[in-house]
Amino acid sequence: MQVLFPPGDTSWRNQRPQSPWREFAFVLHQIQRAIEPALPLADVIDDWNEISKSLAEPPRQRQLQLTEYFEY
Repeated sequence: MQVLFPPGDTSWRNQRPQSPWREFAFVLHQIQRAIEPALPLADVIDDWNEISKSLAEPPRQRQLQLTEYFEY
């Protein structure tokens, strides 16, 4: 019986340099997995009102600058 890939006939070393874009995509994916929380979509939809309230900025208590220059 003939062996299709005899030992020593195949090389495991890649002769081409690795693509920088492939390396970047891999690292980006790993960083995103480390940073982004794993939240089930159903839980996010159920708790959306609470999430949006906690992320919202408080309303500003700023006076309009027009009152300094014009009388109303």
